[in-house]
Amino acid sequence: MKALDYQHQGKTLVLAFPGDSVDMDDLTELDAAKIQIETEDGTPVETFLDYTVQSVTYNMAEGVYTVVLEKGVTDTAAVALAAVRKDLEAAQGHILDLQRGKEEMDSKLEGLAQDLGSVEPSVGNAALESAVYLNRILLESAVKAGSLTPTQIVACDGLVEPWAPGIYSPGDICADGGTVWRCIQPHDSTANPDWTPTNARVLWVPYHTTDPEKARPYIAPTMAEDAYNKGECMIWTDGTIKRANRDGVVHDPDILPVAWDTVAVLEDTEEGGEEAPATVPATVSILDGMTVPQLKTYAANNGIDLGGATLKADIRAAIEAAEARKETV
Repeated sequence: MKALDYQHQGKTLVLAFPGDSVDMDDLTELDAAKIQIETEDGTPVETFLDYTVQSVTYNMAEGVYTVVLEKGVTDTAAVALAAVRKDLEAAQGHILDLQRGKEEMDSKLEGLAQDLGSVEPSVGNAALESAVYLNRILLESAVKAGSLTPTQIVACDGLVEPWAPGIYSPGDICADGGTVWRCIQPHDSTANPDWTPTNARVLWVPYHTTDPEKARPYIAPTMAEDAYNKGECMIWTDGTIKRANRDGVVHDPDILPVAWDTVAVLEDTEEGGEEAPATVPATVSILDGMTVPQLKTYAANNGIDLGGATLKADIRAAIEAAEARKETV
């Protein structure tokens, strides 16, 4: 058995063992054997005889057993040690249950379907209200733990509590104006009912999604933290769903069209006239389909320096970068 440490003072010997390399049976039998302390290479240090186990404790946070032995004691305290072992086994079983519960929670949140995300409790339906309440608790716990992506959080928007005046801390989430928001500054809005996320942008930032079907109307960024990153979608004012094709986009499609791709257009359905996304062709740039000579000609005609680029992808990237700089001037 490999001990982490030992202490010997008077008639008392204290040994520490790693919880992942020993079991209770080994520890309770220490009083029946000669205890010899050796170095890593097997060199004897001290030998202890006629010591009896008095107590065994387990630190769950550190994963360490501590065994206390006394010299010349004949009572092995078998009953007490058996009770300790039972308690430790129960505690370890509880830890395993908690780990399994967390894994199940993570799995449930990963698999929340879109229809579940849109469920709201109905008056008088206690079972549904309880289910929604439980899933809200699970969602908030997962958000606090940082185990969900923004897209997953937006997919569960129906479970997010609506904003109300109160005390908020960074990381808290709420729903306001059809969007899910994250608190970035601690504040108390109890006496300030106008501090909604939509109005108090210095306190809140919206979540963005990479799923076109869950896209929300465009919200102009006010800082780098709420800029649109590559792959994130939004609904533009012309009814199209657009996706950012680069990170840190803070300009809208009218100001910087080269930073956005159109991936879908909202159409009226036959039932009730609600809008639904419909896929449109991905070719939305004038550069699409151009050959290398055509791209070079386009660059020359528009005064764009290609910087020695020869490959088609590099030439196009140089053109897009130059056009983006022109748009921001």
